Amino acid sequence: MNSHDVGRDRGGVAAALATVEVPVVVVSIDTDRLFPPRLQAEIVELTPSAKPVKTINSPFGHDGFLIEVESVGEIIRETIELGLKLDLVGR
Repeated sequence: MNSHDVGRDRGGVAAALATVEVPVVVVSIDTDRLFPPRLQAEIVELTPSAKPVKTINSPFGHDGFLIEVESVGEIIRETIELGLKLDLVGR
């Protein structure tokens, strides 16, 4: 995880994200200090096909994505529905 760089051999992170054509759903946990909300906002800003960032309010920091099951589940359901509408699921 610490060595992954989406921009490696692609001209940097901004250049790599600029080429993404499929819809992207970014989720942020408001108290996450490992992946802070400002970095999730940056992904949305740099990815032309990204939907607005979805923020989950949680007192559990990074572990919020594991604990806030209802909120995460709703976002996953919405994302699957989006994929079905765009006929992207199963490709």
